[in-house]
Amino acid sequence: SIQSVQRLFQPEEVQGLDWGILLMVVTGLGCLLTAKYVGAVAKKTNSFALRSNEQHLMVDFWTNIGVILALAVSKLTGWKYA
Repeated sequence: SIQSVQRLFQPEEVQGLDWGILLMVVTGLGCLLTAKYVGAVAKKTNSFALRSNEQHLMVDFWTNIGVILALAVSKLTGWKYA
């Protein structure tokens, strides 16, 4: 957390945008597919715990989408301090 505060005042250039985007797409798809599977099992077994897990995985998926968008903006605009 100290390092994150320091980077607010002394930003470092983002590196490896292509790899970052690729990794986030792969993990995002993994979250989405896993969430759909867990959701199907939750419906089949009427499990509130699995339903909750499905929702958590969907939050992770949407977070990945946000990170992908931020990385894409950095790549397309040349803004390297996102």
